[in-house]
Amino acid sequence: MNSKEEIKTGTGRYPQWYKELRLFKKSSNGAALWQLLNTILPYIFLWVLMVYSVNSNYPYYITLLLAIPASAFLVRIFILFHDCVHNSFMAGRKANLITGHILGLFCFYII
Repeated sequence: MNSKEEIKTGTGRYPQWYKELRLFKKSSNGAALWQLLNTILPYIFLWVLMVYSVNSNYPYYITLLLAIPASAFLVRIFILFHDCVHNSFMAGRKANLITGHILGLFCFYII
């Protein structure tokens, strides 16, 4: 990189866009709550649909097709859980702990 694209800090040289990442350094409880809602609710809904499809004797491939998006939401739940473990998901440590325990139940992992 040339000198116009880099900034000098006390610890070394970073690209110019490094300053812009500081906006995302602080946790936001509102954003965290929104991420929880748009991840957990669809996951639970898909689980309910899968149970319904099995109990209603639908072909098993229907349940397997529903499991594909459910597994993607489970991966997202694990990512949120992982952020809670590192105390970076929510602003408060206690909120991360409680949320991490709840998300850990979804992932079958208790911290």
